Amino acid sequence: MASTKHNILLRHFTGGISDTHYLMNRGGKEIWIRKPNRSLQVKTQKQKLSQSNFKRSQQYASEVNKDPVRKSFYTPFRKDGKTEYNLALSDFSIAPVIHSYDLHAYRGMEGDIIEVDASDNIKVIAAWCVIYAFDGSIIEEGAAQLNPVTGLNWEYTVKCTHQLQPDNIILFSVFDFAGNETKKVLRQ
Repeated sequence: MASTKHNILLRHFTGGISDTHYLMNRGGKEIWIRKPNRSLQVKTQKQKLSQSNFKRSQQYASEVNKDPVRKSFYTPFRKDGKTEYNLALSDFSIAPVIHSYDLHAYRGMEGDIIEVDASDNIKVIAAWCVIYAFDGSIIEEGAAQLNPVTGLNWEYTVKCTHQLQPDNIILFSVFDFAGNETKKVLRQ
């Protein structure tokens, strides 16, 4: 791979140069790349699934690139020559992660706090909490709020007092801008 910065002759050219090479522009650099020869490779099922997921990521990134409102969400995260397309592709491919949770302030009383530490490669934009009774019925549910002090943890404030049972289940979900969802059952 050869690269150059601000080459007047290559600045506005992209695409195939020959049967074996192509030119692309990334972050102000012109990059000359040899095309890989994959004609003899047989893909495994895992590779086919990965390729299918990547195609869906590309479709999402293309849709974002065409929509100025959605594209503007990714603009503040640009760095190191990454475009909004690259960021959208990455965001779609990587779901948020719930790292830890804190239930020490949860006793089944109105105003109790359930706290979750979650992150994403771009940004976690929403969180949702559902508290189930032992029989599977929903006791309450609602949106969690980003902690205004730390800006890192998501906090759900319990809305109504309910009996705390050992078999109660707390399901916490976090979402990123691409629509990926990660769920975690919180246990006391």
